Amino acid sequence: MVPSTNTPHELTASQAAKLFRLSSTEIATLDKARGLLLGSIEHLVTRISSRLSMLPDGTSMLGMNGRGGRGRRGIRRWVDWALRPWNPEIREPRLKHLGILGAKIGISAAHIAAVFSSLQEASLEVLDSKRKSGELESEAFHLLAKVVRKRLATEQLGLLSVHSDHRRRRLQAHIAERERKLQHRAVRLSSTVSLSQAIADEIDESTMIRTLARHVMNTFAPDYLAIHIIEGGDLVETPVTIVDGEVVDCGDDAPMQALRKDWSLCRAARTGRLFHVADVSNPLIKCEHQACEQSSGSYCCVPLAGGTEVLGWMHLRRNVPHAFSEEDLEVLSIYGQMVQTALRSLRLLKENRHQAATDPLTGLDNRRCFETMLTREQRVLERRDGRVCVLMADVDRFKEVNDTLGHEVGDQILKALADTLRNSIRQSDEVARIGGDEFVLLLRDCDGDNGLKVAEKITREVGQKRLRSPTGKEFQLALSLGVAACPQHAQTLAETVTLADAALLRAKNSGRNQSALFNPEIDSEVLATRSYGSGIML
Repeated sequence: MVPSTNTPHELTASQAAKLFRLSSTEIATLDKARGLLLGSIEHLVTRISSRLSMLPDGTSMLGMNGRGGRGRRGIRRWVDWALRPWNPEIREPRLKHLGILGAKIGISAAHIAAVFSSLQEASLEVLDSKRKSGELESEAFHLLAKVVRKRLATEQLGLLSVHSDHRRRRLQAHIAERERKLQHRAVRLSSTVSLSQAIADEIDESTMIRTLARHVMNTFAPDYLAIHIIEGGDLVETPVTIVDGEVVDCGDDAPMQALRKDWSLCRAARTGRLFHVADVSNPLIKCEHQACEQSSGSYCCVPLAGGTEVLGWMHLRRNVPHAFSEEDLEVLSIYGQMVQTALRSLRLLKENRHQAATDPLTGLDNRRCFETMLTREQRVLERRDGRVCVLMADVDRFKEVNDTLGHEVGDQILKALADTLRNSIRQSDEVARIGGDEFVLLLRDCDGDNGLKVAEKITREVGQKRLRSPTGKEFQLALSLGVAACPQHAQTLAETVTLADAALLRAKNSGRNQSALFNPEIDSEVLATRSYGSGIML
């Protein structure tokens, strides 16, 4: 709210001149007073200095902030100027200059009044001393005093009017600018709330990056935007590049190729702090590693950082200098912190899920993951007709290997076997380690006969591998597999796993290092003796 501008000094310089207009007799008297006062300049300097010394910046307003002759010259100029007849063409610009200057350096209206009061009192003291010494008659003294008061009042009111008007205008401009900044800041900060809500529930990193790009474009409208993500703590990927509002693939120039190999070349990513160049025409502040050369305008690099961890950075560019305000940079920093936090949480969640579903030794799905996948696959089979084959695999005499060669060699065998199983199936198939030396494979759109062929192929490949112990002893790896298919052998996948396990037991009992397809006539006795029941028996 702009304060009221009705003040006791609400007179313009012209109004003050008209109100205190001097007659021709008064002008002649004023010239005489000016001469007398200028002739006693030393006394004026002493008297005015003693009065103004108690006021902050009082002497500087009258040009007395120097030593020696500078103070006297300042007082002389004021007396000479203040006691001259009013000339609007000369005095109004001077009053305007002095009033604006006083307002800029913080001199108050009361301060100006005190300065003029000191000047008037000191001038009247000098004139009174002239009267007492006989240089002035009493009648002439009173006339001179009246004219001096009238003339100084004109100067004071004119100066105060300019001073108060300028301060009012400055206050209005300050309030308007503050309101503009507050409104601009409110809009920018509201965008951070919108971005926070948009990315809060995202479970996909690429979707989150696109959401960030959309908010940056809508809020800041840059001419160029690139979002760079640090993958695996080393390589740099650029999932989004937008030029003039269009998603493009602008390719890599030399600086970008260097950044992809070493992201620490980016100052924002290296320091974790926003880097802003207001005008790229200044070579002293421009970054030599800026990707996609820019010849004019401004840009900023915003780290996706929180604490000491940096997951990437945004590069925004505008084609005009000084395009990013302090509020813009502040909000962009908030953007970077929010997205870094969300990305880090998403990656941690993904890693935790991966660890919970992955066997740490072989990198295959673990038992829990396979059970979940089996349940999901059963629902798919119930909705449409399909075929699924299950292979149960077990390393032959694995305990003997562990006991003879040690568990370190046993771990190497399991890793090698996992690689063989993974390379022996299609990408649409599944393989998991369900415990110890036991593995299970699920082949989609496959019947028992074809599943048996896959099992025999795996058996041959494993049988061809030769492993060497730390002592140099060479040994051969052997594997037994049991095969069953759904709905060929059972109506549910849980039952199919049970039948595959029964076939595996027959393969073991038949000499190992072979594959067996479930046969109800042969394996029924095994099913009865092992009491599988109706549930999944992994």
